[in-house]
Amino acid sequence: MRVRYRSDVQGLRAVAVLLVVCGHLFAWPAGGFIGVDVFFVISGFLITQLLLREYERTGRISLGSFYAHRARRLLPNAALVLVAVLVAAWAFLPLLRARQAAVDVVWAQLFAANINFERQQADYFQRELPPSPVQHFWSLSVEEQFYFVWPVLLLAVCLTLTRRRARAGALAKVLAVIVAALLGWAFLAAGDVEPGRYFSALCRGWELGAGAVLAAAAPACRRLTGRGRHVLLVLGLAGIAAAAVWTPPEVAGPRAVAVPVLATLCVLASGTAGAPPLPRLLGNRGMVYIGGASYALYLWHWPVIVILAAQLGEGSAAHLTWCLVLIPLLALSSYHLVEQPLRVSANRRSDGHRRGRTGPRQVSTARARAATAGLVVASLLGSFLVVRGSDASIAALESRAQRADPAAARSDGKEREVPAAGAGEMSARARTSAVRRALAARSWPDLNPPAELVGAQRPPEQKQGCQRTAVADPTACSFGPRGTPRSRTAVVVGDSVAIAWLPGIRRALQPAGWRVRGLTLEGCPQTDITLRWMAGEGPDGYCTGHRRQALAEVRRMRPGLVILSDSAANLTRLAPASRPWPDAAHRTYRALRAAAGRVVVLAPPPQGIDPQECATRTDDPGDCVSDITSAAREVAAISRRTARATGAEYAETLPWFCAAGRCPMFVGTTLVRRDYLHLTPTYSRQLAPDLRRVLLPPEHAGNS
Repeated sequence: MRVRYRSDVQGLRAVAVLLVVCGHLFAWPAGGFIGVDVFFVISGFLITQLLLREYERTGRISLGSFYAHRARRLLPNAALVLVAVLVAAWAFLPLLRARQAAVDVVWAQLFAANINFERQQADYFQRELPPSPVQHFWSLSVEEQFYFVWPVLLLAVCLTLTRRRARAGALAKVLAVIVAALLGWAFLAAGDVEPGRYFSALCRGWELGAGAVLAAAAPACRRLTGRGRHVLLVLGLAGIAAAAVWTPPEVAGPRAVAVPVLATLCVLASGTAGAPPLPRLLGNRGMVYIGGASYALYLWHWPVIVILAAQLGEGSAAHLTWCLVLIPLLALSSYHLVEQPLRVSANRRSDGHRRGRTGPRQVSTARARAATAGLVVASLLGSFLVVRGSDASIAALESRAQRADPAAARSDGKEREVPAAGAGEMSARARTSAVRRALAARSWPDLNPPAELVGAQRPPEQKQGCQRTAVADPTACSFGPRGTPRSRTAVVVGDSVAIAWLPGIRRALQPAGWRVRGLTLEGCPQTDITLRWMAGEGPDGYCTGHRRQALAEVRRMRPGLVILSDSAANLTRLAPASRPWPDAAHRTYRALRAAAGRVVVLAPPPQGIDPQECATRTDDPGDCVSDITSAAREVAAISRRTARATGAEYAETLPWFCAAGRCPMFVGTTLVRRDYLHLTPTYSRQLAPDLRRVLLPPEHAGNS
């Protein structure tokens, strides 16, 4: 098998990287992320071609040479970017994000970023955080994990077929069976709605394998006529364009990427038999140049976008302008000054060995290796130093925050006793005044929790079984004496918004002798709607199954009070086949009302700007004031009407957060939210008197 240079493949790389960069920077095209899938197919095709050529020429595949070549190709630029990310994260990102970025850099340097992000995505509260500046390294990790196994597997197949004197084309068929098995696994995993599956190498391996099958079947492509090759090229490019424009980001699994994978195979096949058709389309100098620099562009674009967004505001004119300047500047500089010189050095070394040469060229290669090793060590050592420095700062800030709020969760996740009602609370009138003062403020008070730590202020109940409540376990997410009568038992249902209410609900109810039981599940509303990422779930799915179990448990418990709270942002996340929100709310409220003494629909806090992204980069709190979203207003109107129609009670919470339709980031000295959506535990507890007024019947409220 002869492997020749193909300008159309470079042009296809250009298409892939432009889709990814534009999708991330401009949010257009909507399916720009399929550029990564195009890269996967190209990579599987080219690498398998090289391995098969070596086997045909030498009768073996040198694993050492293969991995050394991959290291020379990938490590220098990757290590340089990771070192730059560490420096920029420490200088420009909030403390917690800088620390997490340093941890992520280690995973990325070890080509295990996808495992790290798969683990993080399994945690809903981690998914709600701003993205890591090295999140894009997941795709490089998938490739390298695939290539850790693929050469060995390919060699074993080749040796087996040689011994059996298999006919021509058998290799492609055997590889196709392997890829079909990987594809089958991907389809099975697609039924699991855990978002982390997006990063799984096992779920992505079939895409690289598809390119490998085409490489093995290259001789069959020679039968294509000139017209047939033209048709394949046009169909392939049209398929990539259509997938980029019409594939929604929330669609996952092999069905979502089948079109771009097949389309990429068509483009590659069109140029396999000879000179690529329509050479000016993909093979022009501009596309070839961008394709050559595609690796550098891919590496640099994401950290530039993420880190500048933290400083300038995502999508702002300044953000877009600086991204358009820095992305090509950094990428092309590293392409010409790092990637290309090292690649030429490696080629010269190879030539020198073949011709028996020694001398300066080998010294150049030694220097290149030393520089690469130095960058790798710098990234790992720098990560350690950033984590150590961050931990020291975090410990000092945590100590200050816990002195200010004795009920705050400790860093080990344990919780102090729930204070008695009235401790550190303010009246409704005082809260209204505090909200208005916060809106008028032009400087930050001494915030509690500190803005640098607010992202870590998760409700302690999250670690006490409430994040994913085991409904069948009566001790999970349960607080208060077990012998409490049903009439004084409150059940909390809903998604992560309901979990964030729990510190305040507990402070409001437990001192009055109530037991609180949570039946909550992060990311999954109790209201009978279907979110886009839930599409395809059966009755026993991750969310639908929990919703059904929670309702059955409420019917079994017959509590005196059920409190329901779901995120209003879910209105913008409905799947096309979802039951309309008014119908879903009516169905849910009616079912709960039939099983409980009272049902209170607790309006969710209004969405706002993430304090980690705003309070840490501006001196004026007015820059962080947010308005009430249209989705929040619509959900509030639906919930109010439906509660009235079903006998439930609607608890309006807007005055606790906003005045005249505007919502400050803090009230008094307390940050309201820990991200764009969830209450800080501190503010949730401070709302206990307000919650007590809407949750307790008058006879109980008077005794509290």
